[in-house]
Amino acid sequence: VGDVTSAELVEQLRQREADRRAEDRADDRQRREWEREDARERREWDREVGRRRWEAYREVRSERALLDRQRLELEHAERLRDREWQRSATASHDREDQRRRLNAKLEVVRAVAERGHLDMVNLNLDRLLETVFDVVPEPITAGAGAPDGIEAGPTAAAQAEEDGLDAGVREEDDH
Repeated sequence: VGDVTSAELVEQLRQREADRRAEDRADDRQRREWEREDARERREWDREVGRRRWEAYREVRSERALLDRQRLELEHAERLRDREWQRSATASHDREDQRRRLNAKLEVVRAVAERGHLDMVNLNLDRLLETVFDVVPEPITAGAGAPDGIEAGPTAAAQAEEDGLDAGVREEDDH
């Protein structure tokens, strides 16, 4: 047991050295495997971070595009509303102008009728009144806001005849 020959000793040392080298190689393989695993995990992590950044960028871009579309739609709706208000104001103004013109014409007809010269003027009063009632808005034709002395509806012409305006004009012509 205590007698170890130098050849055996050299053989034991070689064996120990071979075992140590095998262990070192196994350790190196294990270390390289761990390094590869760490590198792979880092690459996966970097890819995940990049993917999440890209996803966040796309989401922000999509939200901005949505906000831009909504802003454009809102601006378009505002322009349409402004145009509608302008049209409405213009139409209201036009109706008011038309009503004023018709009221002026009615005043002329009434003044001519009061003086007894209605049958001297070539006017078809029924037709004129129908035109007035077709054009003038409802509240005026219904008597609300109509000028004094002008009655609503087609009975105004019939009442003028009943009042004897034509008879009064004929009497004046006879004198």
